[in-house]
Amino acid sequence: MTGNVTASMEITGIMAAPIRALPAVVFSAALMLSACAHAGPSAPADAKTQARARAEIQTGVRAYSHRAYKTALAHFNNALALIPSSLDARYDRGVTEENLHADGNAIDDLQTVVTNRPDWISARLHLAAAQFQAHRFADSAKNFDAALASNPKVGKLWLDDGVSYYKMKRYADARLRFARALALSPKSGRAHFWLGMTYRHLGSSKARGELALAAHSRDSVVRLAAKRQLTGR
Repeated sequence: MTGNVTASMEITGIMAAPIRALPAVVFSAALMLSACAHAGPSAPADAKTQARARAEIQTGVRAYSHRAYKTALAHFNNALALIPSSLDARYDRGVTEENLHADGNAIDDLQTVVTNRPDWISARLHLAAAQFQAHRFADSAKNFDAALASNPKVGKLWLDDGVSYYKMKRYADARLRFARALALSPKSGRAHFWLGMTYRHLGSSKARGELALAAHSRDSVVRLAAKRQLTGR
């Protein structure tokens, strides 16, 4: 997967709503699979085996593009059976497992990819999203922080990172990240919402103002959640 960092997975679900159920969620469905775009270190394999593995990956990618995730998973498993060290197939399988809500398996596969290719930002972002879903917030924050080190101008990354810190109740750290997100995307209703909730935990009078801004968001989920916070209903 070539993967564009600006297409960050939004993990910023509003309060108790299941994150994957939110209509604004992007996750991996918005990103393309590798289709052998990132050739990782592989054990020597003959040309025929390489061709078969490549065909399995390409077939899996087509199935994935049609949201046939179980079919895609079977093809990526076949590719890994042929070339176990293929980072392409392991990445594709990890992203597919993420869509199947198999977060533990996704984390294992994506962690292997990131360990071998720490510069593969899309893999790191998917890993962070899977860790977040597994409530491993310290790990997701660590990977978002690492992605931000080389991509500091992507507002959605600051937002997702901030939510990880919020979930850890590290509100001062979360506040800094939501402020950075708003500096880059001043109209982000989700950033205003989460900053307002963070200010509330910090006992700041600024909480209501941020929630009021969120209540005028174009995002209906954010708008409703902010209004409920403001009215107590």
